[in-house]
Amino acid sequence: MTVRAPQHLSRPSKALYRRLAADYALDAEPHALEVLRLGLEALDRADEARQALAQHGVTFTDRFGSPRARPEVTIERDSRLAAVRCFRELALDGDVGDARMPRTNGARS
Repeated sequence: MTVRAPQHLSRPSKALYRRLAADYALDAEPHALEVLRLGLEALDRADEARQALAQHGVTFTDRFGSPRARPEVTIERDSRLAAVRCFRELALDGDVGDARMPRTNGARS
């Protein structure tokens, strides 16, 4: 059974949601799909901030004529950290030993 990705995620995040949910049987753990959703939302938010930075630059000049970092710099950084923490919580990379989420039989190696 294919797990439906949340509609508000970006197209790449939806694809990753479906793939990880299937490969690691995340629907077997009650909180795992929620943590995955939060991680992918954070990745999408970081991507939105990165796009804004590409369009507007990394800094702006404040009312006193001093250069300041745009708020999107902080949003991108914080969102990336949140995504990494969510993925670490899911233990998909195998660095956590026995706590790793098991792959399903049909998973890619």
